Amino acid sequence: MIDEIFQRHEEVILFYSGGKDSLALLLLLKPYWNRVNVVWVDTGNQFPEVIEHMGKVMSMVPHFTTLKGNQPEYFQQNGFPVDVVPTRYTRFGQFAFGGKPLTVCSRFGCCNANIWTPMRAYLTAVKPTCVLRADRQTERVKGPENEDGIEFVFPIWEWTDEQVWRYLQGEAGDLLQERHCMKHGTSLDCQTCMAYSEEIPERLTYLKKEHPALYEKTVRFYESYKAVVVNEIKKIEV
Repeated sequence: MIDEIFQRHEEVILFYSGGKDSLALLLLLKPYWNRVNVVWVDTGNQFPEVIEHMGKVMSMVPHFTTLKGNQPEYFQQNGFPVDVVPTRYTRFGQFAFGGKPLTVCSRFGCCNANIWTPMRAYLTAVKPTCVLRADRQTERVKGPENEDGIEFVFPIWEWTDEQVWRYLQGEAGDLLQERHCMKHGTSLDCQTCMAYSEEIPERLTYLKKEHPALYEKTVRFYESYKAVVVNEIKKIEV
């Protein structure tokens, strides 16, 4: 598949998160690194190990582009991104019904502002003919394969977790980090993200081991947040 992609396309980009799947795809593309622009979105709230990893990748590939989000500013305005949103605790909810000790927002609103919008703006400006994604069928629904004249290709879509890990053990060298041992969520993304708890069940365990101070803050938040959600549900009479 890889050879065929580069036979058909001149302008190819790889959206790179630094997680285990995108790392596997990056290494799979090594014979074509001179023809791929590796694109990473820096949300402005990255873990230090991710910054270190990206520095290594930048020094290895000929073409690397960093896009910018501003999650710290978004966080200050909208609060913690969460999975279940008690609307009275959002910024607008507090404008309408009064202040709360906790401010939260939708995880998709935060990701859209700080990851997906910079990606869309980049695609509009650069107009590549092909985008490579490291999505796999064990983790999500497959996205569109063609949109606005861009072909989206998923070279490792059918790979299993075991295949990815075996490949990385043989090819990744010092690009591998402790976070890559988690089954999901290995890109880590933002330090203050309190969402995706179902999709990334190992995150708290990782934080406890690698970032104990952040772990304590996260646990305190979840205790308050869970109490809020339960209290809101209790108000519903059926």
